[in-house]
Formats: sequence, structure tokens, C-alpha cells
Amino acid sequence: MEIFQIFKIIFGLIVSGVILFFLIQYSGTYTLLQKDILKTNIMKSFIDNARGVYLTGNPIKFTGFSRAQLSLSLDSSREPPAVRFDLGSFQPNVPIFFVHDKELFIDRNSLDHGWWRFYFAEAMPKTEIIFSPAYNSPETWDTLENTVRLLPNSAGFEPKITYSLCSGNDVFRMCESAACESDEFLDFYTSYKSSIFITCTATFSGNYRLVTISNNCANTGEVCVNPVEKNIYIDTKTLPYADYLDIVSVIIGAQNTISGEDLYNYKQKVFQAEAKLAAKIMYERALSHVQNPAVSDECKNAYSTQASILLRISTQPTQNLLEQSKLNYYQELINNGCDYLL
Repeated sequence: MEIFQIFKIIFGLIVSGVILFFLIQYSGTYTLLQKDILKTNIMKSFIDNARGVYLTGNPIKFTGFSRAQLSLSLDSSREPPAVRFDLGSFQPNVPIFFVHDKELFIDRNSLDHGWWRFYFAEAMPKTEIIFSPAYNSPETWDTLENTVRLLPNSAGFEPKITYSLCSGNDVFRMCESAACESDEFLDFYTSYKSSIFITCTATFSGNYRLVTISNNCANTGEVCVNPVEKNIYIDTKTLPYADYLDIVSVIIGAQNTISGEDLYNYKQKVFQAEAKLAAKIMYERALSHVQNPAVSDECKNAYSTQASILLRISTQPTQNLLEQSKLNYYQELINNGCDYLL
């Protein structure tokens, strides 16, 4: 009888151990599953919020990435490009330039081509963007101003994206000794245009971007823009720029996990795709006006010339063609009072 009792105790311990083992395994699997679901929901929330900002133009603060640590990358080789994370990938389906952090400010901006606007969303954490205009020329200040106009404007929101100037060891934070947000910066920076700036050598802490604008980008570090050569320099890479959004994409990414070069390549792909589609749609519309007997001869002629360049843009949207279509042909529509038909 005593042997039988001992056997029951041993058997009970074995069964209990097996049950406990499976409970621990299940608990661990369930915990991992919950973490995976959380990460997937965070990514879905980020993409959905970015799309919402893109569609409505209403800026928001996004804190979803504070709930879990994710590893993100941008895959521009796919069609359309995708955002990869630990468990898979998402396709934003709207242009968005971003780096990820615990708190992000998401805004919408646009690049104006007259007959078409390229809208895009931007997402950045609290950041100070410091410009070092080391090449004293009108091209430098035009580059600075037009770049800032395409960067996030966080007025009235958190986290803040702020802007300042730097020359040597001197940093000019123009808003009551603090860095300005974009509208204030654009109001105040003009008073410094007559000053002679040299390459910034100051040191900075926290989250910042140092953007040098110079005709000599050797050994400047960070991001350097040469407005004479129309090149952006980052790390050891030289990236030609066609418009100011190319510069903005590099500034936003800089040396982050999703880098400036990643965002630059992403911009080329999504911009080309949207420009082709927009030109094709506007080409069909222009042809309809040419064939409409109710449209005046002046407008028909203007739309005929616009249609010819739109057809070329729909296959190869080069910066030269886009500028011609805006400054020449689209302007002709306006001069003839025909732009209302758009």
C-alpha cells in the first residue's frame, strides 16, 4: 500500500510538471502573440493617421510608437513602395516622409506645379533644424526659404519642429532667444540676409539637423546643399536635386534608420508615379477643351499647347518639362483667362 501511494505521488508530480510546462509555454506564446498584435496595430494606426492627415490637411500628434519598440525600414524597390517592420510590411498608398520616434508631429504640405499639386505628409519628432548659409548669394537664401516652406509647420502643436541659423560658433535663435517655428523663422530670418556667414562649428545636443548651404561641401558633415551644382551631400553620397522636396526628404531622414538617402529614393519613385498619372488626367481634360465647340479659339490654342507638353510629362516627368508646363504653358492659360476650365 505504501508503494502504491508513493507511485501516485510520483505520477501526480509528473503530470503536474507536464501541465505546468505546457502552461508556461502557452503563456510565453500568448505574450509574444499579444506583442505582435500590438506592433501590428501600432503600424496600422500610424499609416491610417498619416493617410488622414494627407487627405484632410489637419495636423496631429502621434504617440503610438511609444507603446512598443519597432524596427522600421523603407523599401522603395517595391511597387508601390512599402514600410517594413518586424512582422511584415505596409503600403502607405499616400506619399509620406517620416522618421519614427515616441512622439511625432504629422503635417501635410505640397509642391505646386500650377496645373497640379503634389501633396505629401511629413512626420518628425521634436527637432531643431539649424541652417548654416555659408555661401553668401541669392541662391543660398532662396534655397533656405523654399526648403523651410516645405518642412513641417508645428505651430500650435507638439512636438515642435523649430528652425535657427548658425555661423561659426554662433547660433541665432530669433524667437526670444529660442528657435522659431517655420512661420516666425521666415518672418525673422530676412534681417540676417546681409550678414556674412561662415560654416557652422557649434556643437548641439538633442534631436537636431545641421544643414549647410555652400558652394563647397567638402568636410561639412551632416547635410550639405550646393545650390550652384544642384547637389545634396550626405555622408559619402552625392544626390542631385531637381526640386526643394529632394532637399527636404534628405533633411527629414538624415542619418536615421530610415535615412535621408532612403527618403530621397522614395521621393523619386512616388513623385514620378503621381506626376505621370496627373499629366495623363490633365492631358485628357485639355483635349476635351480643344474639341469643345463652346470653348474660345484662344483657349483652344492654349490648351492644345498645354496638352502637347502634358503628353510628354505623362511618359517622362522631368523637372525641365514640369517647369515649362508651369511657367510657360500654364501661364498662357491664365493670361488668356482659360484656367477656370481646369
